[in-house]
Amino acid sequence: MNINLTSDKLIKDIQLEFNQVFPFLRIEFIRKPHPFMQSSEKVYALPHELIMANAAKSKTSINVDISSSMTVREVEEICEKDFGVLVEFYRKSGINWLEITMTDDWTIQQQNNLGNELSKLFVNVIKKETVLKPD
Repeated sequence: MNINLTSDKLIKDIQLEFNQVFPFLRIEFIRKPHPFMQSSEKVYALPHELIMANAAKSKTSINVDISSSMTVREVEEICEKDFGVLVEFYRKSGINWLEITMTDDWTIQQQNNLGNELSKLFVNVIKKETVLKPD
């Protein structure tokens, strides 16, 4: 997948483009870095209506190619180094989105696959609870 981080693009448009390819992952752009293997505080997320030019340290337009074989850490490092913007990834787990902190060395595809499996598991548990629930 090719995410085109251009200065005139809204963060929400980049997020939508990413989520169409990886439906069990979410990408967030953040203001402040966090320590390795720790989560970012939600208050550091940039507004989705923000134009990339206002978020990035680098004002030049570049293409950041994200392939399914890249690790989360690689994507985070490329975005910070080449464009000057910090990103954080979240994986779907049932109805929740969990920040990826302990598995930054997994590929984007592995993360998306796990999100898919966790969501299926959640749906199956809910179905079983509904069937077993007494009237």
